[in-house]
Amino acid sequence: KFNKNKIQEAKIIPISVYNIDVLFQPKVLKGDDAKRVINHIKEISQGFNTEIELVEDAGIVKR
Repeated sequence: KFNKNKIQEAKIIPISVYNIDVLFQPKVLKGDDAKRVINHIKEISQGFNTEIELVEDAGIVKR
């Protein structure tokens, strides 16, 4: 989302690209798998002072 040409919010949609499971067709992760990926992204983003909230199997980044 933008406000006056500045980013206010970004949505992270976790996907699986592990080709053995998805046969070269990336798929959106849901439930516990989505939560695990978003929590990992939150963890590795801490050094950037980034706030990420889990909302409906996606991550919302706010600035």
